[in-house]
Amino acid sequence: MKFLRHFLAFAVLLTTAGALTAQTSAQRSVVDIPQYRIAPGKDARLFAYTNRMSAFYCGVLNGPPSSGFHGITQAKRKIFENYWIRLGDSLLDPSTADIEITPAGFVRRYPLHNTEEHVSFADSLTLLAVAVKTDYRGDVTVYPGWSADWNQAVEAVSAGMYGLRDSVLATAAFVQGMQGSWEVVRSREVAALRNPAPMYLNACYMGRCTGVWHFTVEFAPAATMLKPRTPPELFNIMKRKEVAISDYLASLGFTCSDSATMEAFAWIAASMRALVMQQHGRGIYAGLPWFDDYWGRDTFIALPGALLVTGRFEEAREVLASFYERMDSDSSSATYGRIPNRVQPGDVIYNTVDGTPRLVIQTMEYVRVSNDTAFLRRVYPDIRRTVKGALRHTDSHGFLTHADAETWMDAVGPEGPWSPRGNRAIDIQALWHGQLLAAAEAADVLGLPGDAAMYRERADALKVAFQEYFFDQSRHKLLSPEDQRQPMFFGGNIHDHLNVSGEADNSLRPNVLFTLTEGALLDGMDDSRKQQIFGELLSRLTYPWGVASLDQHDENFHPYHEAARFYPKDAAYHNGTVWTWLSGAAIDVLTRYGAADSAWVLTRSLQHYAMESGAIGTIPENTDALPRAGNAWPRWSGTFSQAWSDAEYLRSMYRDYLGLRPRYSSTGCELILDPHLPSALTDIGATTRFGDNRVRVRYVREPDASITATLSHIDGNDIISLHVDNPSPALLKPGESLSLQFHENAGASGEIFRSEFHFASPRDTEGIATLQPPPWPRIPPAVATARGDKVQLLCKTVDPPGDDTGMNQQYRYPLSSVFRPGSFDLRDFSVTADADNVYFTIRMQALSQPGWHPEYGFQLTMLAIAIDQSHDSSVQSMQIGHNSGYFLKNGGYDRLILVGGGVRMLDAKGKIITEFVPETTADAFGDAATGVIHFAIPRVYLGGAFDHWRYTVVAGAQDDHGGAGIGEFRDVGPDATEWSGGGATQEGVNWYDDLHCP
Repeated sequence: MKFLRHFLAFAVLLTTAGALTAQTSAQRSVVDIPQYRIAPGKDARLFAYTNRMSAFYCGVLNGPPSSGFHGITQAKRKIFENYWIRLGDSLLDPSTADIEITPAGFVRRYPLHNTEEHVSFADSLTLLAVAVKTDYRGDVTVYPGWSADWNQAVEAVSAGMYGLRDSVLATAAFVQGMQGSWEVVRSREVAALRNPAPMYLNACYMGRCTGVWHFTVEFAPAATMLKPRTPPELFNIMKRKEVAISDYLASLGFTCSDSATMEAFAWIAASMRALVMQQHGRGIYAGLPWFDDYWGRDTFIALPGALLVTGRFEEAREVLASFYERMDSDSSSATYGRIPNRVQPGDVIYNTVDGTPRLVIQTMEYVRVSNDTAFLRRVYPDIRRTVKGALRHTDSHGFLTHADAETWMDAVGPEGPWSPRGNRAIDIQALWHGQLLAAAEAADVLGLPGDAAMYRERADALKVAFQEYFFDQSRHKLLSPEDQRQPMFFGGNIHDHLNVSGEADNSLRPNVLFTLTEGALLDGMDDSRKQQIFGELLSRLTYPWGVASLDQHDENFHPYHEAARFYPKDAAYHNGTVWTWLSGAAIDVLTRYGAADSAWVLTRSLQHYAMESGAIGTIPENTDALPRAGNAWPRWSGTFSQAWSDAEYLRSMYRDYLGLRPRYSSTGCELILDPHLPSALTDIGATTRFGDNRVRVRYVREPDASITATLSHIDGNDIISLHVDNPSPALLKPGESLSLQFHENAGASGEIFRSEFHFASPRDTEGIATLQPPPWPRIPPAVATARGDKVQLLCKTVDPPGDDTGMNQQYRYPLSSVFRPGSFDLRDFSVTADADNVYFTIRMQALSQPGWHPEYGFQLTMLAIAIDQSHDSSVQSMQIGHNSGYFLKNGGYDRLILVGGGVRMLDAKGKIITEFVPETTADAFGDAATGVIHFAIPRVYLGGAFDHWRYTVVAGAQDDHGGAGIGEFRDVGPDATEWSGGGATQEGVNWYDDLHCP
């Protein structure tokens, strides 16, 4: 509420003092939303807001932008970088500000002239509003920095607004409350305004400060005529956002005896709400800042916590329906019956096997809590299609087969999947079993006994085969850590996956968890054995901060997500890195076996990452597996706001700690109460919804350790059967309240599990194979970026512009605007040398720098430099390789230099000789402003004299598969897509331009 009152004050001061008083008083009745304060001098913290449509705004609260993702992005298009405000000769410096932030906006209070800056990003509109109050009186300059994507747009100044317009979007910037106007900006201003990505800084507002004023930037479809927003109108827009958040939090009714949890819960719930979007139909952004699209797998992992436990059934139905509508219904397709892995504007792909089972499972969970059998009847033909499509990919045992990278462990690099799990992963079998059971339940509800029997028959056969083929019958205890250097065996020896030949892979990974939390593959197994299995599994993989993706004693274990000197980040993604969403499954297992206090350690860790690092109020995608030297906590990584992580936090609060399990069944409306309260909490409550009913539940732990549950039926007309530990259910009638006293089910059957479980202790990093230096030497940054003074020219040539069209002169760039025209167009190439180094200089027509990796200085251009030293084809290679499809015609090469996310040199047999890996912006070896790439290689690695060497340079688009590192040439197909080029008439030929010297 405080943020809104302040924004109100500075907006309405532009009208009348009377209006200010009246509206401020009205606001005092609004339920408070959470606030967080950052004092000057604290570590950099991030913020993120969405408009809940197709745009988000993110950046650094208390510092300059530090990533090319910072700014405003709409429908995958980066449209705005940042803004700067100069009072006289001084820029407002966020690092000096005292900051107060809420889920609706933030305030920066600067010591400079007692200045306050109030920032908000609207719901439903793509509108950034900044209100400023200052004691300063004098010249003020406001610099709006559009993304470089606008550099071909039409600009205009009209009615006090500066506008840009292209075929897709119109944008307008407006300043009100100052005396001045828009002016053209000199290019010299760009260098003074720090930003990691190139900007189109083409205008600024120069005015005379009156003390109170506001600045807005708004985007809309190209045909829209934008007009200035008045202060009262802006106030109403921002008020609606804050009130909507406040009302949403009030509807959840969450309370507990721990104030830190209360604060974190409110923030995480608000952050999760912000990720439910309308980009192309209702959906859930997978994560910010780079997963601003809908992923089938992520959506249906997130759906229970995001929309079901929070009672947002209407939105849940829309999300489910939007993926059913995008199901592959082409019966001749290899992905028939699947839902998309990813949905982007103009791009839908089906390369995942687990999204579809999760859709069917969550459809039935939605029906259980909403009683929406009409929706179930509508989508049942699609459910039937999902099973029919899956059955095309089952083996003779009934296992669902899939490719190496079609599970959630899907990272792929130039050499293929980093964690190949084909073709029968354990989690996929658990989900497939759950899909069959959900389909059977759907058939039961709809009165289709034949279908239900068929689904259950297949599920039963799958369970029998699973227990035969995924378990070794011999019993293995864990080896001591000192003896563990190979993929691990653990209790019961469950396999992570079976490969194509049927061989079992026993890498110790968290995927076994889903056999307990999804489907029912372990039903009927002796409970003591299950406790042993999961006690040992979690003890190996679970640290106090989260669940690792691979055991730390596996030879492929990567302790840090990002360690550029040792490996590309995707090598670690599923090979050690902690995934915060997995804490949800671990908490499920821990609470069901009576280890709520251990589960609470994981919950508090999630709250730590949400409130004390990264982006305020939201959980990041990953953390390192192990803390780095001198740090108590592992470093967070990945996206700074991940939907399934936020959602699993919320789900575990409702389903695991509160133990609220509402459902409609053939016997009526039921609410199971099965709380698992950690000792840190003495009081916890929330409102749960099912159908049109809402029930307020509160638990209080009594001195005798019993639990008193107070329930109030606050909405709806159903009589609710309450199931606790009493033999017969109590009945809760509409409008009534009642209290129940019972002893918590502390997991009496979990003694074996609790005796086995303990958090894993981080191993010493000494001896970890993946942290060993490579067997080839590295070029120091100071050498690689050197220029050289007295050099000898070895070779120099020029290349005509505009010939970056491939071998057939028809190639087109990928459609994404981050690929700047000319980024694959070679212009100049020269080689010089001195006594120590050989210097390579390549000028491109342009270079892209979206700012994702500022340490390179450029991105998305891939070069290969083939050097013919010996002129002896018998020892040379003729093929450039690395997905280029380029073959040398007149002689081969002895040395090949790859230029992408660094520089790497290989010999003719593909052996790496040396490489340069940039780690900081000081190591940048390319310049997007000039189009020049420059690097040096010590002469010793090239060898021999330079006489008569010939050079062939090949250029194309770089593809690092999102995981950093050198990368390879990006694909070119017949038709251009967002991330691949078009115009190819021959498969596998992926280069755009080449030159020869001499």
